[in-house]
Amino acid sequence: MSNFETFLSPEQPLTRLAVALNIGLLIGLERGWSARDEREGERAAGFRTHAISGLLGGIAALIGLQTTPLVIGFAFLGFAGMSLMFHWLEAHD
Repeated sequence: MSNFETFLSPEQPLTRLAVALNIGLLIGLERGWSARDEREGERAAGFRTHAISGLLGGIAALIGLQTTPLVIGFAFLGFAGMSLMFHWLEAHD
């Protein structure tokens, strides 16, 4: 197996993080493109936010693989709670 095939194997943690980051970037790109006509303050999440979210999900999954799968659930609940808090604060401003 060549070095390139080894790098792309799903067992590599950096490959998994790169895939998670790229998925977040693609979602953020599509979200930014579809919301490009909205005013600056009306866009909730865009390119960077989705990229960071994808990367955090990838990190949580890697930690969950090394420890317990409950880490993924707790990370999801924390992320969902923070998202709800930000939306609530935005609605009350």
